[in-house]
Amino acid sequence: TDLLGRLVAVDPFNRSALERLSELFEKNAQWRELEQTLDRRAGLTESEQERRDLWTRRGMVLEERLGELKTAAKCYQDILQLNPDDRLALHALKRIYTALASWSDVLQVLDKLVQLDADPVLRSVALREAAEVYECHLGQPERAINLLRRAHGMVPGDRGAVEALERLAESTGEWSGYVDILIHDIDRSKTSEQQFERLEYCADVIIKRLEDPLRAYQLLHEKFALAPTEGQLFRALLEICLENG
Repeated sequence: TDLLGRLVAVDPFNRSALERLSELFEKNAQWRELEQTLDRRAGLTESEQERRDLWTRRGMVLEERLGELKTAAKCYQDILQLNPDDRLALHALKRIYTALASWSDVLQVLDKLVQLDADPVLRSVALREAAEVYECHLGQPERAINLLRRAHGMVPGDRGAVEALERLAESTGEWSGYVDILIHDIDRSKTSEQQFERLEYCADVIIKRLEDPLRAYQLLHEKFALAPTEGQLFRALLEICLENG
């Protein structure tokens, strides 16, 4: 290490010596020296891809080994200057901003991920994470509900979104929108068994939360046509409405 250090002191642009020093510093857990060497190498290379890779490694050292989250965030921000769509950098920033409780920055990153991802499942996950920020950290349940509805629209039947909407309906008393989601899911059931499970649950919510047994009856009467062979179950559900109305 000393010999390589002297070589770099004489020839600070010796990329081979800097690369070898990086390997030795990592092997010996000399994290500060490694971080500084990675930074020097990034400044010397003309390859954008190599610079991004070096900044990524430096960011990981700063975050995981040195605990310098703000400086690590700067590394990933620099990567995004080269490639605004770098998902690795975006996810790293989301993790760091969450640790720093910088919620507005977390939301900006999540919004970018929603725009980037073509997979509706991944977009739904990002929207649910943003909803959690609004609900748990910013005290804005209405914004959370709107995002969860968007997530559910991308992946109908998404249990994560439905469960979060139920929790928010419980805390805010806004059951009407939640019922609309449940009715939407009934029509997208994959089996008749699943359909009637959802129908029973939805009717129960309408009766107990909205205190509207007539609407529950109308729902059962309408949806029953979807599976007319399930007469026994329909009558059982209908009895629930009658008992409560």
